Amino acid sequence: MKTPLVVYHTGGVKTAQMAEAVERVFYPCEGKVAGRPYALFVGAGQDGTGAVTSVERIVTGLRLKKVSEPVVVVKALQPEQIAALEELGAATAAGLAAGIF
Repeated sequence: MKTPLVVYHTGGVKTAQMAEAVERVFYPCEGKVAGRPYALFVGAGQDGTGAVTSVERIVTGLRLKKVSEPVVVVKALQPEQIAALEELGAATAAGLAAGIF
């Protein structure tokens, strides 16, 4: 079974931090994880679009397969957002078990 990549990203990442993440994650994984599924959860102080764009650029380069739209939580996590995240996790697990992803 392919292991999914579930990315949790909090806003406010500085350029140096993103460069370090690329060095530590992207290059070692490049060419080794293509086609694997991923889901994205962003905890944001504002709207999260910058974080979504940054992560999607990286996973596009890794040629990962998006299995759902990103879930963006702005400020405090609300009960309906927890439910959306639980649904995301359950759907991803079910898709993996069924061989869909």
